[in-house]
Amino acid sequence: MKKVLGLILELNPFHNGHKYFIEQAKKEANPDVTIAIITSSFSMRGEVSLIDKFTKADLCIQEGIDLVLELPFLYANNSADYFAYSAISILNEAGITDLAFGTCIDSIDKLQRIYQYTLSDSYNCLLKSFLDKGNSYPNSALKAFMEVCDDKELINNFTLPNNTLAISYLKAIDSVNKSIIPHSIKRIDNMYYDKSLSNTSYTSATSLREALKKKEDISKYIFYSYDFVDEKEANNNLYQLLKFNLITKDVKAYENIASVNEGIENRLININDCESYDSFLENAATKRYPLNRLKRLVLNILLDTNKKYENMNSYLPYLRILRTNDLGLKQIKNKKCITNLSKAFKEIDDDLKEILDFELKVTKLYDLITNKNIYKEEFIFGVRK
Repeated sequence: MKKVLGLILELNPFHNGHKYFIEQAKKEANPDVTIAIITSSFSMRGEVSLIDKFTKADLCIQEGIDLVLELPFLYANNSADYFAYSAISILNEAGITDLAFGTCIDSIDKLQRIYQYTLSDSYNCLLKSFLDKGNSYPNSALKAFMEVCDDKELINNFTLPNNTLAISYLKAIDSVNKSIIPHSIKRIDNMYYDKSLSNTSYTSATSLREALKKKEDISKYIFYSYDFVDEKEANNNLYQLLKFNLITKDVKAYENIASVNEGIENRLININDCESYDSFLENAATKRYPLNRLKRLVLNILLDTNKKYENMNSYLPYLRILRTNDLGLKQIKNKKCITNLSKAFKEIDDDLKEILDFELKVTKLYDLITNKNIYKEEFIFGVRK
């Protein structure tokens, strides 16, 4: 039986650690074909991508991936469970047999044990109780987990970002296709949230973003040259658009926008002018709206994302090829894939057309705040060998 490995990547930015992950994942699964699905212009946490999606896809092909698919914004700009469900649904449609993901724990069995605890009735009752008391989802989940599990190692690993997402992947596999074989690849050197560059050639994407803000040299940690997006400038541009939106719209205009709940729109409108986007977010944050949720919310406001896409758990077969080689082409030769956009808009159904059209709007916003001017590439590039 042919083995097809799936990878879910954000690459913000692509660095040596990602290169290591891809190499180790292929070594672990020994696939005949490797497929990656990547987020496009913004990350799951609502942050602007420091590398445009076409360059990310090119680098993936360069590093031994055979087919690169797009995870559209409407699927990606969500919490971990919905992000994972959408990504794995698309990879499953493309025919993966295995899925590899990064973790902070040294065993897939330990990760499976954590996941099994989250399926228990006692855990879910406690989770609901803590949420009802006004706690954020991450804090509620940890409190509930500590009540049902007495293993200190598992508790210490429960809230680590890579592990949290990995648990969502296991949950999605159970929902989408139980036959998909999961593989965990333990991350090396510093952790996801580490802001300081490591002493080795492997460091976190967070530390690289911090270094780029300070105009520091990061050549030790990457294997390519690229004119990275100036994140501070992009965020400031984003903030200017947001301020204009908040002062020109009536509060009722936000009622049907995804992620706008619990009166958060009133809080945003009433916050006095802040010096920066980061300062605005810090002032707006609450227990129920931590920073990552707020960042996703801001993007939904600026893009006027309809509430029907909030916490989206239904799947439409969006197979858009960003880059591929011959092996990738053979893998999806019998699938309905989106390559030529002008042709796609004439052939796909209205629901898929809406998602694709929205993705183009996302690219326009990305161009506006980064000055990258990649919108034209949406129509120039399709399948490339």
